[in-house]
Amino acid sequence: MYNKKIIYFISFGAALAGLLFGIDMGVMSGALPFIQKSFKLTVFWMEIVTSTMLIGAAFGGLISRWISYRIGRRNSIIWSGAIFVITFLGSAVAPDAIWLAIIRFVLGVGLEIASFNTPLYLAEISPKEIRGKLTGSYQLMIAIGTIVAFLSDTLFGSLVANNFLSPEAGWRIMLAVVAIPAFIMILIVAKIPKSPRWLVLRGKDDEAVKVLKYIGSKKSKEEVASIKESLIFNKINWRLLLNKNFLYLIWLGFGLQLIQQFCCKNTLNYYAPKLFYDMGFHTFQQQMWLTTISVGVVGIIFTYISMQLVDKYGRKPLLYISGFLILLGCLMISVAFAPSLHFAYSPFIGFLAIIVFMMGYGIGYGPVIWVVCAEIFPLQGRELGMCAVVLTNWIGNFVVGMVTLSLLQNLGVQKFFILIMIIQVISLIFLKLFLPETKNKSLEEIEKEFFGKEANAVSK
Repeated sequence: MYNKKIIYFISFGAALAGLLFGIDMGVMSGALPFIQKSFKLTVFWMEIVTSTMLIGAAFGGLISRWISYRIGRRNSIIWSGAIFVITFLGSAVAPDAIWLAIIRFVLGVGLEIASFNTPLYLAEISPKEIRGKLTGSYQLMIAIGTIVAFLSDTLFGSLVANNFLSPEAGWRIMLAVVAIPAFIMILIVAKIPKSPRWLVLRGKDDEAVKVLKYIGSKKSKEEVASIKESLIFNKINWRLLLNKNFLYLIWLGFGLQLIQQFCCKNTLNYYAPKLFYDMGFHTFQQQMWLTTISVGVVGIIFTYISMQLVDKYGRKPLLYISGFLILLGCLMISVAFAPSLHFAYSPFIGFLAIIVFMMGYGIGYGPVIWVVCAEIFPLQGRELGMCAVVLTNWIGNFVVGMVTLSLLQNLGVQKFFILIMIIQVISLIFLKLFLPETKNKSLEEIEKEFFGKEANAVSK
């Protein structure tokens, strides 16, 4: 029914925003030790530099819905790319930690605009048969971006270690080169069409028909009619806040985003080299190669596996597997760092534990949670719903970024990951009790499952 080549190209272009998100998270992991030395940062200031981006993202959450509605999903992604170029270059010339923190705040606004609009765009333009795969491609790009950043950090870190670059020049170049893929993303996204569902939302039915025909739909007019039908009972977005079904979906989205953040995968993005140092790997090259393999390569492989399985086996089974693997990984890390059990194989167990953890995150919590959140909200409330859950994501991310180093110092690695294990048990119970299955259903079919009675009542 659809032209898969065109669909895959469109999805690739939009998902490049995830690549930049991953690059930013990964590049700070390698650059932070050098930034610490250049600016003589305390632990508190390291957390500030890491987390101001997340504060900016939370602020961006307040405006992303309005921007998405006004200029569309595609144009929002383009504008986020422009912010990436400016802020990556601005970070590279930062004269002090305060400047760097401010620039990263602005970067966070751009990342929020991208992370809000990209899953939304992918869900709205994808056929239902492969919507999970294509929406999950955003998370795959994040994983690819992370490994690209780790490899870049390893390269420039080696140049610093061999005195080809000074430590300060090393981290500045690490940050500056990220502007290149950001500029490429702008050029590619400018070539992809606008979301047909956004076009219908704005009353541009003829353009929506053209987009659906472009991607190969044989029933473009019927699809537009179906999309318009879903608008009947939601004339005013804010009235949805009085609808118990919509509030349930908001609450579900909150829970899913907190599950994703409080498994503390971003702890590995930001602080994996430090964990490997604590395991006994003391050279920068060792830390970055182990981080690249365990966090980067494993993340890519299992995110890709998730994309192949999510439309066949469904969302819930992959999230169950994800939670159990993360729980196992945390248990293994706790064993590796147990003072009474510290023995020769502890570094190997710790390395293997991070691999198991990333297997779990890649196959479920990373891609599938974004898939579900992009699917569950009705069209008229989709920007509002996504705004709420993405804001929750960034707030959770901020909390993790701000407290991780302090918790690791005060609790120790073992107790820290025991705490994460407890959170995982709670997360699995939540998924079992409250998560619906959305496999192989159109967005309009999902909407009718939650709002069918209200729609029928209004239409009468």
